[in-house]
Amino acid sequence: MLGIQAVPLGWIALSVIGATLAGYFIARGPRLVLPGIFKQKIPAPCPRLVFLFERGCLADASPAALQLMGQKKLQHLSWDDINTLIAERVRDLPAVLGAVGQSVQIFPKTARYGEAQVSLEQWHETTRVELHNWPETHNLRQLTVISNSELATLRHVAHQNPVLCWRTDQSGQVLWQNDKCHELCKKHQNSLLLGMNALLDLAAEQSGSKTRRAAISNEETEATLHFDINQHDLGDGFLYFAQDVTAIVNADRARQDFIQTLGKTFAQISTGLVIFDKDRRLVQINPALMDMLKLAPDFLSRKHTLQSFFDYLRETRMIPEPRSYATWRKKLTNLILEASHGTFTENWQLPSGATYKVSGRPHPEGAIAFLFEDISVQLSLTRRINTEIEHSQAILDCLEQAVVAVNSSGQITFTNQAFRTLWCVDPDSSFATFSMRDLTALWKTEFSDKNLAKLSEFVAANGRRQNWNFASGSKAQRRLRVYVSALPSQETLIRFKLADVTPSMSAAKTPA
Repeated sequence: MLGIQAVPLGWIALSVIGATLAGYFIARGPRLVLPGIFKQKIPAPCPRLVFLFERGCLADASPAALQLMGQKKLQHLSWDDINTLIAERVRDLPAVLGAVGQSVQIFPKTARYGEAQVSLEQWHETTRVELHNWPETHNLRQLTVISNSELATLRHVAHQNPVLCWRTDQSGQVLWQNDKCHELCKKHQNSLLLGMNALLDLAAEQSGSKTRRAAISNEETEATLHFDINQHDLGDGFLYFAQDVTAIVNADRARQDFIQTLGKTFAQISTGLVIFDKDRRLVQINPALMDMLKLAPDFLSRKHTLQSFFDYLRETRMIPEPRSYATWRKKLTNLILEASHGTFTENWQLPSGATYKVSGRPHPEGAIAFLFEDISVQLSLTRRINTEIEHSQAILDCLEQAVVAVNSSGQITFTNQAFRTLWCVDPDSSFATFSMRDLTALWKTEFSDKNLAKLSEFVAANGRRQNWNFASGSKAQRRLRVYVSALPSQETLIRFKLADVTPSMSAAKTPA
């Protein structure tokens, strides 16, 4: 065969197929090669469909992308909206932008030739999204539906918003208003918006955003509404949002009226009052305390703190003189602490002779209130009464007759020294309460049961009572005459006198 070796038919067939495929790929042209470590090839789109997102919101788009969306201007779409549309053709797209890293990612990674693909490239908060092999008319209808749906949602939110919202042109003519605004304007016969526009002085040259509070009065209903109005300049007009704060204004006015009423009340009371806020600064003082402490008229203008206030009182000798300044500071610290818990109460005896009862009480929101009450008269009266009681006690103790006073409940209220010596008892020093029952047991060996029973009935009786007396019985160890007298407030005075009497005289009555 002239030295030519036979070639297997299989190899010849493979060579023909390889040449055919090479010619086919050469005819189709080269595929797109992305830079970087990703060498996957995708068809180069023409024109390019590119979207630029900032923090997940569409910030820019190529003309072809805008044409694909059927829009001439950029719409406020998000990645969720675009993702919903392209997810039908491209799978495995990330739900949140920014999770793909700082490089180019291709979706899907195992796409066939000519299949739609999406490339994502991330720079910090910016994401570039490009569609490859994308039909021009794909999802145009769905994009329109989403835009209309979003517009309907925004309209529904605007109309159902409880905040009043309306739009005007440059001259102040109302172009649009939401349902809440329309409802109130209809209720007030459209005087609501007219009043707001008049207060806001909507001039044609007015620009910028403003926020102010407006009060609108309706002469027919005699009602006043208060609104916090926020104004935004739209270029060709203004957009307004008005929050009804009538309840807040009325509550604040009621609080102010209540504070004024309290101030007038505090100005009339005789008890001195001073209040310090949570920062321990003087916020209120009534005229009674100004007169009581002899404070100067310009005292409040000095903005005293709690410590400087009491230091001033110390300098003017309107508080008890402390032994040392260190002792005074320590006492003042304890005073503030006790007043914060509502346990501070002291009587201050001043060098002038006056006596003040000072009480510290906690006040709302961390404040402290101090009450100054002049108790000089009450204290002087108490001292005088105590002196008279001691004087009367001393006089009765000098009497030879034994005396005891018993109230209607049978409790002993008074005895003298002769009584305590005669019966060898001291009710004042007894731990238990000494009563008529104890006296009856004590006198059982001295007086008859009949006289003791009558004496008990006399002590417990109400109304008018007749004085009487009786003598000790035959079983008595000593001869005594007992005089029983009625005292005011249903009390009974019993006196004992040693006497030389016969038994027949025990029932005789003699004047007390």
